Amino acid sequence: MTVFSVAPSWAEQPANTEEIQPVKTFSPPKPIAPTAAQGYFPENQFDRSDRSDYYFVTENIDQAFRPLKANSSFYGKSFYNSVTAQALGAKVYGVANLNRTKANGYKDGGGRDTDWKYSRFNQALVLGFVPSENQEYRLTYLHDDINNDRQPQVVNDALDTERHISKLNVRWGNADLSNTVSAEAGVIKLKRHADNYSLRPNNTPQQVFVELDRKVYDFSLKHDADFGKFHNTAAVSYRNDSQNGERNTHTAMCDFLNGYRFADVHIDRWCIADTLSYKFDDRHKLGLGLSYELNEADIRKNTAQPENPIKPGFPFASSQQIWKTHYGYDFNGKVRRHALSGELKYDFTPSETQKYSVSLAHLERIGDNTERFNSLAAIVQNRMSGMLMNQNPAAAIAGNPPAEN
Repeated sequence: MTVFSVAPSWAEQPANTEEIQPVKTFSPPKPIAPTAAQGYFPENQFDRSDRSDYYFVTENIDQAFRPLKANSSFYGKSFYNSVTAQALGAKVYGVANLNRTKANGYKDGGGRDTDWKYSRFNQALVLGFVPSENQEYRLTYLHDDINNDRQPQVVNDALDTERHISKLNVRWGNADLSNTVSAEAGVIKLKRHADNYSLRPNNTPQQVFVELDRKVYDFSLKHDADFGKFHNTAAVSYRNDSQNGERNTHTAMCDFLNGYRFADVHIDRWCIADTLSYKFDDRHKLGLGLSYELNEADIRKNTAQPENPIKPGFPFASSQQIWKTHYGYDFNGKVRRHALSGELKYDFTPSETQKYSVSLAHLERIGDNTERFNSLAAIVQNRMSGMLMNQNPAAAIAGNPPAEN
């Protein structure tokens, strides 16, 4: 059923810098889309591959419209269960999904057992209204809860990750995108708690936990149009991203703030893009894509210094002081970056089961919050002398705010 399909997204356009990502981060896994939940696979931490992109024997069953579908499966020591209900009326449609993942340890490429696990419970609802063939309105809500995410390759384990994702998609115009305006508005709210002691042996010299709070507001507008054998896609988007992350020391007597993973980061991101393609015939297609991004960041707790209750008069270093220690510059908390990218791409599709692409691209990417605004270190300041003392240089996790593309 085409009403359940996902329209081509910004990410599928040429000159898309989102294709360039860190190999692995401490970020939570991608949300499980309700329309793809039946064919989802548990994600291994060291595996960049998205198994959901590969063909599987049950794919035709998973994608077919059915009033009710259930799936229960196991992969090695990991388990996945999903139930999906679908309904289709003359002008309305709906999808509801519940899924649960219980991931356990596995053997890595070298045959070594990895003591790793997480449990995940996901609920999603999609409601659509199609008043005419030239209009469609779709509302999506997803709640994602991940618990006891043990990650032996990083310092902390994410005990609880909770996401609320809401999206409104609107289409005005032809469903085949021959003359279509598409709009999207989305809200993501994320809370995360991680520590280095709850799921590990209690022999760490210093017990710490991190509280993360993030809110993202997305807005985008896109116009698709056909001109003979030409197709043009013009898009503009805006993102407002605020993230605060606080690291605390945990002791038997009390817990206290000792640094900022993210010192109240606020980002305004504007993007414009245009893609023009020419289809010679059903097998040959040539496309040119251009994109421009303006990224403005404001670190509002740039100079905040948490007090040190263990050693009064020696407060913990601010984010500004940490960055100056590592990179030698004074950062005022504000930074503006520009990125301009372009790509020329040729697609050859000899059959329905084959596709070959060749592209020439210049991509400029602005780092994400983790790469630019991490500011954790074991540095304290002597308030009397002003001297900074780095107690453990190897413990620092410091981004580089004004890093070039």
